[in-house]
Amino acid sequence: AAHCIYHDGYPDHVVVKPAMNSDAANQTPFGACPVIDGVVPQAWIEQRNIEYDYGVYHLGCSIGDQTGTLGFKMTTGDLTQRSVQVTGYPNDKPGRTMWSGQGQVTSSSAKGLHYDADMWPGQSGAPVWDPTDKHCAFCVVAINSSAFAAPAKNFGARIDREAFEFLKAESAFQPPRP
Repeated sequence: AAHCIYHDGYPDHVVVKPAMNSDAANQTPFGACPVIDGVVPQAWIEQRNIEYDYGVYHLGCSIGDQTGTLGFKMTTGDLTQRSVQVTGYPNDKPGRTMWSGQGQVTSSSAKGLHYDADMWPGQSGAPVWDPTDKHCAFCVVAINSSAFAAPAKNFGARIDREAFEFLKAESAFQPPRP
């Protein structure tokens, strides 16, 4: 989520630890990777527009070669009733452990999805993906942004054409080779 990457500037000394599990003997099975920089849409920087609450960290290593990566896809039209899953690190759980919540899209707009999949603060930036898509089972359709108290639903910035092009361009970054 852009609000994790940029808040009145970009933070220094960010480290990514894929699959971190503070309950495991090996808490960081893939090690750690330093972040070189982050990039968010200008609409987030200037307006804090929730529909642009997404971004990319450029990593200083090739950790995705070990872990694999999630895909992302552009969606259009009404996604109401579509199954979605949100996977991340909610801060209501002990330690730092990954959890998933599954639910349905309750409403969709051109730039956002509201859904009832369980999520909690700490999961900002988590992938929102459709586990029923046979052609792209692990493709992200939105970036989890905000938790809302009932009756409002949780929100993710949808990967529309503009977000897709931004993510595609920024994801093409190649880390320096040692």
